[in-house]
Amino acid sequence: MSFLKFATWNVRGFRDRAKQRDILAFAQETNFRTPLDVSRLRREFQVDAFFSLTTARACGVGVIFVTGRFRQKAFCTFGANGRMLMLDIYVNGKRTNTNNFFQDLHQTLSEPIPHVLLGDFNFVIDSQRDVRGPGRGRSTYQAKELVKILRHLCLTAVWLHVHGDLFVPTRSSQISASRIDRTYLPDFLLPSVATCEIRPPTTRYYAERFPRHCSDGQGWRLDSALLQDDDSIKRIRERLQESVANAPDMTPLSWETLKEKWRRILQEEGRARKRRITAKMNEILRRIRIVKGAESLTACTRSYVNSLEVEYARLLQRRALRPPKERDKPANPIATSRSSTPSSGGDNLAAGAGRAQAAITRLSLENLTLREKALAAKTTICAFAYYASRIAVMPTKTATQLAKMIRSFLWEGKPAPVRRTLLQLPESEGGLGLSHVLTTSKVFALKTARALYHASDYVGRGLMRYWCSTNAAFLNADRPLAPLAESTSSFYKSAANTMRMLEKEAPDCDVDEVPPARIAEEIARHQITPDENRLSRNWKRKASKDCRGIPRSVHDFVWRKNWDVLPTRQRLHKFGIVPSPRCSNCRADETLAHAMFECPAAKPVWRLVARDIKIRPPPELKRNRGAFAKLVVVCTIFTIWKRRCLAEARRIPVRAAFPAVSRVRGMLWQHLSEQLESSGEEKFLRRWHTRFFLLQEGKLRLPITPF
Repeated sequence: MSFLKFATWNVRGFRDRAKQRDILAFAQETNFRTPLDVSRLRREFQVDAFFSLTTARACGVGVIFVTGRFRQKAFCTFGANGRMLMLDIYVNGKRTNTNNFFQDLHQTLSEPIPHVLLGDFNFVIDSQRDVRGPGRGRSTYQAKELVKILRHLCLTAVWLHVHGDLFVPTRSSQISASRIDRTYLPDFLLPSVATCEIRPPTTRYYAERFPRHCSDGQGWRLDSALLQDDDSIKRIRERLQESVANAPDMTPLSWETLKEKWRRILQEEGRARKRRITAKMNEILRRIRIVKGAESLTACTRSYVNSLEVEYARLLQRRALRPPKERDKPANPIATSRSSTPSSGGDNLAAGAGRAQAAITRLSLENLTLREKALAAKTTICAFAYYASRIAVMPTKTATQLAKMIRSFLWEGKPAPVRRTLLQLPESEGGLGLSHVLTTSKVFALKTARALYHASDYVGRGLMRYWCSTNAAFLNADRPLAPLAESTSSFYKSAANTMRMLEKEAPDCDVDEVPPARIAEEIARHQITPDENRLSRNWKRKASKDCRGIPRSVHDFVWRKNWDVLPTRQRLHKFGIVPSPRCSNCRADETLAHAMFECPAAKPVWRLVARDIKIRPPPELKRNRGAFAKLVVVCTIFTIWKRRCLAEARRIPVRAAFPAVSRVRGMLWQHLSEQLESSGEEKFLRRWHTRFFLLQEGKLRLPITPF
């Protein structure tokens, strides 16, 4: 029987010609997205290939028949009916979908023929044996369904059969290594296995979707000073005409040769121009020295010397003239495509990150609430970046930098107590309206493109339609009969993708009328999970029982309380931050309800406040329906929590009730005084109508004193 050699490689992009020359049988992450890519491979290398094509970032799993005899089963046969099934698998890196993927796969493997599984599984079955680094010994719950398949089909890992527990990684990083690429064979084929090798990766197997560095000598630039010199223009024209006249029949190779010859002509003429200017400058210097060597100068000779010095300065300026260069150009430029973002847009967005940092430094000096910080992030911190995103595609790196700056500004460098997706919800649903930076920038770009195209006086509509190529559905434009660009500009491609996303996730939003912030909130509302939706509904239910007009110092506390993220001892003990969940004022376990209502330090405060201000104390606290009563409840809860934090910091009980009641009265007096001053007496009485307010001598009096 002939030897059967097959390999499975995670090629991370297979459009590179150097990769396609290798003899492969199975490949993952080829980045083939259309049948055109597969047909081009078949045509250029005369091989048969079948690929599973998707639109994901790492896509294109397939098999390449390097020799036709293998496809025609002329090598060998297996099984009773002469067939076997070989599966090339690439598993999505998201662990929550792994078991569902293999459950669906298991249902398709019911045919009674031998099976071979190989590919990039992106996880291990035994983390103690196949992992080195921080992940060693951790749970492998995502391999549960794969283990069932291996047992059902009686498959064995080839590497373990040949090499045992020898560890050689197929994926390595700076801190960890793992063997996630494997091959499984049926038991009756194991005696026929001759060898199993893991080839080391080389530099040419870098992913094609990653930026690559190129050397400085790959490009050249025409010296613009040549086009300002009449002698150079004349000589270049003559030499170019001569090269075209003597050129052979035009073929791709001769065209490349002709372009290389033109480049040498231009470089030689640039050097010749500099030599001519240098010779003229040396002659002028010689004449100046001769004239100035005389004992005395007449008016005529002085005028002659001055004219020579002016001519020398002019030639020196021409000699030192250089073509303009890009500002802040890196030492190793990153290769970009022809339709990449203009440098001006990238520079503006990079400047936007710097302006955002300056705004954060300035705003950090202010005492802002969370909602005020979120508003500042949308209107001040990201303002310049959003402005620049109307004409340029915001790089993912810039969006990530802005998001990190905003998170650090909001939480002062600490982890966010609430999930990021929940923070993007509207304020009425518990979020902060903190829209996703990259999504909002794409919405700005889409709105700008549509507004320009539908403007009656816009003169660039035809050019915009040309660069949109076939992706013009987002403009609601018909396909013209005029020529279109071969490839869509990255800016318009991003706008088209954003429009498709909005049609799916925000179908009720009018792109031209709804503000970008509201569109981003609608997208966030559509993307949250059912659990996150339940948490948001709980927040709304709790917030509906709070007072609408509360003191500014209580805003953040009430927001955290409704999300149940206040740092109680029980919560901190759950995260392993404190050793014990016991309360600082008593020995009971400190939950949020205990700290607010049940603790011996909180009960006297509620009794005194209820007696002085006539509200219903716990457990009938929910029966306080008036605006003033709800305000008293919020201020009392905030005061009790502050005294709890004081006891936690001092590590001694703080149970004095009268200072807490004085603090509550002071907060009420200050807040109501501010409301009276800002809204006026009539509006104030409509909002805060209560028996505690009275009119004396025609003026409103507050019987509550700040002590």
